Amino acid sequence: MLTNNETLKIAQLARLKLTEAELENITNELNQYLNWIDKLQNVNTKNIIPQASVVKHELPQRKDLITEKPITEKILKNAPDTKNNLFTVPKTIE
Repeated sequence: MLTNNETLKIAQLARLKLTEAELENITNELNQYLNWIDKLQNVNTKNIIPQASVVKHELPQRKDLITEKPITEKILKNAPDTKNNLFTVPKTIE
């Protein structure tokens, strides 16, 4: 169970300002979520097969084809300075 002080600390870390009424409501909501998570953790899932979906079908696949022509020249045309088809930038570390 979270206390109001713990909720206030979480709110401060999230840079939230809460009124006293909001603090009380948020604390109650967070405690409800935590109780629900506790219930879920107690569910026996030992014989349950993990699933990504409840529907048994494969997703359609498409071929990975290049659909656009190289546009390197167009991109580099906007750069103030280039060398060997790359952007050049000022040195920032001595």
